[in-house]
Amino acid sequence: KTQENLTIMDVGGASTEFIIVKPGGEIKSSFSAPFGSVRATNWLEEGIWEQRFAAVKKRFENEFQKINTETLHCVAGTMTSLANMRLKNKEFVEAEVHGHVLSKEDIRDMLEEYKDFFPERFLEEFPFLGKRARAIKGGLFLVNAISEIVNVKKFKVSTYGLRYGTLIEGRIKNDHLFK
Repeated sequence: KTQENLTIMDVGGASTEFIIVKPGGEIKSSFSAPFGSVRATNWLEEGIWEQRFAAVKKRFENEFQKINTETLHCVAGTMTSLANMRLKNKEFVEAEVHGHVLSKEDIRDMLEEYKDFFPERFLEEFPFLGKRARAIKGGLFLVNAISEIVNVKKFKVSTYGLRYGTLIEGRIKNDHLFK
């Protein structure tokens, strides 16, 4: 069986990076889409989420079509926070979050459960969020929308950042980043 490419997603505040890595670690392709959890939250608050997301989706249509995977490997704060929330932890528990898998349905269920929350309510339920409480709802909307456009089935979460697994010569050591 041929090993499939590893697709990594890093949801930031203003942008989301996607990196496709070949077996063995060579970066096959990457792109940065101009939406992140803070930007998505702003769009939600301004009532322009659907229009703005649709515009970015159209602009990056070719790049999104290249993401052909059932599993997105996810790093960074938005995804680690969502995993910790799904685990119903009040404090951040790295040992439970690292390697945790969120299904597309988990994300959809969380969106339904938290869509009407305000930052104060997020902080009350999940004190570990801290200042991220303001942007986590936008992150959740964003991850749900991404799951639809790239049709992934699950999100495997790593508490390691991209820099942890990136080597100077442009390779990713995928044996360390997600195990």
